Amino acid sequence: MRMLCVISLVLALVPCLSGQTQQPAKAVDAKVETIVFIRHAEKPEAGLGQLNCRGLNRALALPAVLTSKFGKLDQIYAPDPAGKVHDAAGTFDYLRPLVTIEPTAIRLGMSVSCDYRYDQIKELETELLSPERVGQVIVVVWEHQFLNRVRETTPSHENLSA
Repeated sequence: MRMLCVISLVLALVPCLSGQTQQPAKAVDAKVETIVFIRHAEKPEAGLGQLNCRGLNRALALPAVLTSKFGKLDQIYAPDPAGKVHDAAGTFDYLRPLVTIEPTAIRLGMSVSCDYRYDQIKELETELLSPERVGQVIVVVWEHQFLNRVRETTPSHENLSA
């Protein structure tokens, strides 16, 4: 039987790197797919499809946090940045999730899969639950309301919040 471990990280809880000791990464079970859902980092009041300074600083701290908790990542997903969002100041390309995870992808020498728009949740879920993902550690950075939908509809999983 396939086991799925879903972990949600709230960026507000991600500590700054200064003075933090890192715990060794946990070993990955070959039968367990670990999906780490991350809400994009903080945005400016006007939205602008972008991060504010605090959000950017949290994004820069994220590589150390993810690798210390989960070790080697196998796949990173963020929505297609060309998908438009309507923020307080107008309509913009949706860059927040991609900008949030880019420092991690850069540090690890990985690409970010941006094959789905932020509202293509069913397609993303199908991809995440495909048989070839078993045993992998996958990071999904998305808009929080859509992440909640994926978490609620993902079958047979152990849901841990970190």
